[in-house]
Amino acid sequence: MMKQRTPFSRKENHSANVRHKDKTVNLTLWDTAGQEDVIQDYDKLRPLSYPDTNVFVIAFSVVSRTSLENAQGKWYPEISLHSPNTPFVLVGTKIDLRDDMKEVEKLKREGTEPITRKEGEEMAKKMKAYDFCECSAKNKTGLKEVFATVIEAYINPKKTKEGGSRSSCQLI
Repeated sequence: MMKQRTPFSRKENHSANVRHKDKTVNLTLWDTAGQEDVIQDYDKLRPLSYPDTNVFVIAFSVVSRTSLENAQGKWYPEISLHSPNTPFVLVGTKIDLRDDMKEVEKLKREGTEPITRKEGEEMAKKMKAYDFCECSAKNKTGLKEVFATVIEAYINPKKTKEGGSRSSCQLI
């Protein structure tokens, strides 16, 4: 008999103390991607965790226009509705695939091309993101920049200036 899987049985968050400009910040990352197939009502449940979030990361694949459209059309409106004063960083992922000939050819056959850094920057500006970064988890390009930018958004938010020192940061 197979054991039934509980929807939230896998680890969904990661926490680490990170040094940034002579400060130690406890960085907690929550990955909400991929839950929609586990629980049909996840779109209703996910926002319940937003009030405790200090910085959001809205990520999209630079080889998927649909992914960028979802960043603008789904994720940005959702966090704007439920957490309007919380900064977010727009992050283009999979930048290594811009130079992958198989991927570029596949996109050409589909009548499209990779999203450029300039397009990402323009979208971040349009969405009023704290900043825009790009990275590749595969070759570890830009990862430090992403985390540094997220921590900076937490320590020095542009729109929600708050006094005092912060030492813990939760991201979704």
